[in-house]
Amino acid sequence: YPEQPNFPPRYNVAPTQPIPVVRMVEGKRQFALVRWGLLPSWVKDPNTFTLLINARGETVNDKPAFRKAFAKRRCLLPADGYFEWYGEQRGKKQPFFIRPPDGGVLAMAGLYEFWRDATKDEDDPEAWLTTCTVITTSAADMRGSNAAASAGDENAIRSRNVRTSHRPSRLPSMSTVPRDGC
Repeated sequence: YPEQPNFPPRYNVAPTQPIPVVRMVEGKRQFALVRWGLLPSWVKDPNTFTLLINARGETVNDKPAFRKAFAKRRCLLPADGYFEWYGEQRGKKQPFFIRPPDGGVLAMAGLYEFWRDATKDEDDPEAWLTTCTVITTSAADMRGSNAAASAGDENAIRSRNVRTSHRPSRLPSMSTVPRDGC
């Protein structure tokens, strides 16, 4: 990657924070940091629109908020795992960190979108915001209801061999993402 990303590992990522994505730009893979929480280009006021942090894989092509990005702006979101919350009672759920059994990197499927602030000049870099969402799918077992969709070996992540723990591990540096994985 010509960008030589130097992004520090984090234990947890919240919506609206910048997250790493790998996307295709002019036929080449590009690393970028984008804001988590998709904001469709047609939104007039982002303060009145609920950020879309997940997109269900079963309906992503049917929903107006995702249709354009699904057709033209797909990406990979590298991570060493993700959290699922389990429990029967509201407020009594417990987080579990889901990761590949070998401790390697997974690449979640995602979409990204550009949003322009109409109150700023088009050539102003502050006028443009790039946002993204994670594509999710139904879990294959009793581990959860919205397992992240893997862009690689989805069966390994969805299988019973998935490691869970209460302690999160740190996100890896981007140099650990396979070069042939995008």
